[in-house]
Amino acid sequence: MRRIIPLLFCLIFLLPACNNVGVGVGVGTGGGGSRFGMAISTQLDFLRGGNRDAWASNKRGLEEFQAKDYAAAKETFEYTLKSYPEDPDATYYLGLSLIYLGERQEGYTYLKQYKDSNSRTQQEVRWWADYCEKKPELTPEAIHRTLKKARAEGYNQDRRDEMEDVRGWM
Repeated sequence: MRRIIPLLFCLIFLLPACNNVGVGVGVGTGGGGSRFGMAISTQLDFLRGGNRDAWASNKRGLEEFQAKDYAAAKETFEYTLKSYPEDPDATYYLGLSLIYLGERQEGYTYLKQYKDSNSRTQQEVRWWADYCEKKPELTPEAIHRTLKKARAEGYNQDRRDEMEDVRGWM
């Protein structure tokens, strides 16, 4: 059992860091409880875990976002935020959807208020959103690429930091 726990931590924290295309990882609890999950698209957009209902709504919104139906994605992410006001995935993708729809200021407002349980991820998204806001010549695609990379790097750094913590107590 003592050797299984570190192996499970490696699987949970390192698998998302691989950035494989089309990977989906999920572990759920029964009832209406929380859910750990990750969905990574071919464009390296991803959803984090969280409440099962919020995750399902965000998954639908991400599919609309990837289909470039930004108006539908906006509605879906707004719907998620009504029930889960600080959901990081809904906040992030609503901000990007608004930018694609030409509502840049409102989009940046969401992105700069992005909250994540992982401090590095939150810091990266907010910093790069502020940076992009000061560059009006950036296309929505360039903004999306920049923030997607920053969010993934922040997430991966948080995972590496957690692994260092795990190694420290083994």
